[in-house]
Amino acid sequence: MKDLEKNFACIPGVTDVHDLHIWSMDGNYHVLSVHLVVDRNYTTEELVRVKEKLNRIVEYYGINHATYEFETENEDCKLEDC
Repeated sequence: MKDLEKNFACIPGVTDVHDLHIWSMDGNYHVLSVHLVVDRNYTTEELVRVKEKLNRIVEYYGINHATYEFETENEDCKLEDC
């Protein structure tokens, strides 16, 4: 999971990764949820590019379903220390 987190953090514009959870529904279908802090000035198009990069990474790791929550540095996430 640390490798996955490091790969996410290497994406330009991603400044923090937290609340990362991975689990399996049946041993074959793997699910991920994660919070990613990005620049608050990012446009929708820039977020789409970030999401495309995230999708390539999770596909490499064999994750079938991923949910990303984008946050900005100014937000107070209560799940940051999960």
